[in-house]
Amino acid sequence: MHGTTTKYCIYCGKKIPIDTKKCPYCLKWQEDEDDVSRNHFINSYVSPEHEMELKEKSKNKKEETRKESIQDNTRYNLNEEYSDILPIRRQLLLLLVGGWFYSIWWYYKSNTLLKDRFNKDIRPGWRTVGFIIPIVNWFMYYILLRDYEKLIRNENIESYDSILNTLIFIFIPVIGDVWTFCNVQESMNQLWQVKERNLPIRRSFTNGEIIFLVIIIVLMIFLIMTLLSVIFYSLQFLAM
Repeated sequence: MHGTTTKYCIYCGKKIPIDTKKCPYCLKWQEDEDDVSRNHFINSYVSPEHEMELKEKSKNKKEETRKESIQDNTRYNLNEEYSDILPIRRQLLLLLVGGWFYSIWWYYKSNTLLKDRFNKDIRPGWRTVGFIIPIVNWFMYYILLRDYEKLIRNENIESYDSILNTLIFIFIPVIGDVWTFCNVQESMNQLWQVKERNLPIRRSFTNGEIIFLVIIIVLMIFLIMTLLSVIFYSLQFLAM
């Protein structure tokens, strides 16, 4: 519209001077150009020049929105954050394959989440060192369970009993260990559902878990091959 001497009335569509404030034909007051862009869907007429300008602005805005959406989706896919929920079936497999080694990692990670997510004034590394030491590990296990039990009950979620699960952990080797780990993790998962309800649950193994499984499997194969070699050479020695 710049450089023109006339415009169209936004009500009746008659051509009028560019600086006219009130249409001489329909006697309606004319609005500013910005108001026309906001209200053109209410008034039935917009000049051809202005209509083309509005269409061009709308097209450019849609293109910018589309590009921003693509960038946001790309950023989300590259840095997608998952909930701290650990599916029980995944934990079971890691426990069965990793055994004692995985239980140490699970204990360390659980303490790290306490520190990072709830600002607990603890040292996960030192707690984990205590968890490795026989007999001391009973007390350290109870401390972890007690800390999570308080958090879980504060959210009005039905929780496990820290003392009972610690006793099962102490007096029922292997089976009791696996049972208490899964029982505690199940309650912890309910806590994460409340605290991280907008985050997706990771169903696949993390890169760290994959590396852990590969290392354990390689070690198991090495130990089995070493044991078979010892048995083979022992039989040969006895046969001489």
